[in-house]
Amino acid sequence: MTSIRCHRVTHERKSRPVLTLLLLLCNTVALTQGASDSTFAAWHTKWLTERQSQDGDDALAAAKAQGIREYFHNTRAAVAVLAGDPMLTQRETQWANNFLKVMDVTAVPLVTNRPDEILAEIPPSRDPVRKAKDLSGELRLTVTGDPFDVSNPTTMSGDFVIFQGTTNEILIPGNSESRAAQTLFRTAAKLHVVLRQSNLPAMVAVNESIARAKQRWDNFVANAISDQFPWETSINGALASIDKNEMFSGTLAYPPRLQLRLAHPFAAEAVAVEGESTFVPRMVIEAIGIRRFAAETYEPVYGFSLVAIPKLDSEESWGYGIVYTRRVFSAGLVVQDLEQGDDTVQIVLGLKFSQLLKQKAIGLKQRLAAVKDRLEIFGHCFSNTARCPAN
Repeated sequence: MTSIRCHRVTHERKSRPVLTLLLLLCNTVALTQGASDSTFAAWHTKWLTERQSQDGDDALAAAKAQGIREYFHNTRAAVAVLAGDPMLTQRETQWANNFLKVMDVTAVPLVTNRPDEILAEIPPSRDPVRKAKDLSGELRLTVTGDPFDVSNPTTMSGDFVIFQGTTNEILIPGNSESRAAQTLFRTAAKLHVVLRQSNLPAMVAVNESIARAKQRWDNFVANAISDQFPWETSINGALASIDKNEMFSGTLAYPPRLQLRLAHPFAAEAVAVEGESTFVPRMVIEAIGIRRFAAETYEPVYGFSLVAIPKLDSEESWGYGIVYTRRVFSAGLVVQDLEQGDDTVQIVLGLKFSQLLKQKAIGLKQRLAAVKDRLEIFGHCFSNTARCPAN
């Protein structure tokens, strides 16, 4: 059969509807040209030596002339025509329908969407720690996987396979004489060549998107997950799986920016608003709270928590209050009965905040002491005839 070069159709001056019809007809004819009544194994051997290289060149030329998206959609339309052929057997029709499913769910995003948009639509798994570890492989398979690679199609039994290992696998017996099987195999090989060549720039963009997404998940694990207890991670994971709000559930590209705090103990120091001015070490329990994290670094930004302070002895009661957190510094107010019938308002400072204030206080005392020493020197200088120091 004479080879038909479909891409030349695009150079003719046709109206848009006529051009589309011609392209569809041309692609449909191209799908079936070169098929024969031989067994699939014999046809495949002949195709490798006589047609594979030419098929690849023709596909690239057609994709260049039509545009990658138009070529892809025209090819899909041609396969749809094949799937609707009433002369096909039930198995052949199933093969063609499986081929259409793969084109719809796997390859279309490669040529129609930006990678960041694809990633932002994919929900994360329930386990964020695991997601951060195997993100690259899973994401690259989801977005850039090329199911049309038929360079190693044979199985142990001698059968031929397209989309191996997927739910849409097409298994072709080596002794099959199906022309539809030959057509689908050639179509897969052509799409593989076109997508591999045409998506080289897109692959770079996808890899960059994957790297950015992985870094976000690494940051999320380092700054959010690492500051959680196992029960908090489990509950937040369960919430992410049922919540429609991306702030809690996140996507494959962006981890959730909100996390719950549940029964979370932390070290603090407390001091009564009135009376004693000495900070006393206390354990504070965040009964329930929320943390918000920065968009890219996932460092904590702010949070609110309802807290409780366990009693230290029988004369005290449990204390209750609220704590505000800014980055890693926490401060709040707690009401606690320290003695019988005596409710006391206490200022609660997270240990990091308390230590920071103490360091500031020590620094302030040192600076005040230095100023005092200087004043004493100058006072002594002016009260005596001795010469004042130059500085």
